[in-house]
Amino acid sequence: MKKRVLFIDRDGTLVKKSQLITNQDGLGTDTFPENTFWPVHQFILHTLKGEEITFDHQFIDRSFPEDNAPTRKPRTGMLTQYLGREKYDLEHSFVIGDRATDVELAANLGYRAILLQPNRTLLKGDNRLNSTCVLATSDWDRITEFLFAGERIAEIRRTTKETDIHVRINLDGNGICHIHTGLGFFDHMLE
Repeated sequence: MKKRVLFIDRDGTLVKKSQLITNQDGLGTDTFPENTFWPVHQFILHTLKGEEITFDHQFIDRSFPEDNAPTRKPRTGMLTQYLGREKYDLEHSFVIGDRATDVELAANLGYRAILLQPNRTLLKGDNRLNSTCVLATSDWDRITEFLFAGERIAEIRRTTKETDIHVRINLDGNGICHIHTGLGFFDHMLE
């Protein structure tokens, strides 16, 4: 059985046995000394551990955006061990975060994304990011339900001499539909 992976932006949600990823611009420099980062970070980890939430790994990138480092989110340099279909269940692996770069990281990994925002406005109509983002919500209960219950999908095909109808509906999908009846107005009404 392939492993599922859940990457969580540090300001994201909380799930047991996950990976914690964060960009910390210039950590260790005079503008962001480590003695101000680690106490807060350790406090967060200690608090989560009290709720039985632990992390298998923590990925902390210290670079600045202008460094264009391969390890900087949304690039995947820190996470190459999690790439590839042979070891990981990509269909059921996620990145959870509150920014478009978190969704882009998911797309770059071949994972799916949960955007911790009430809607997809941050994605600015980007088709690649919208198809990667399977859920946009600020409701933690909804995220938990989605992760534990999975997607609700139904599919049916009916072929007769006159018609060939194929319908697939994903109640937890991203709201994008593809309808092709051959009649533009009918497509519009069904949509």
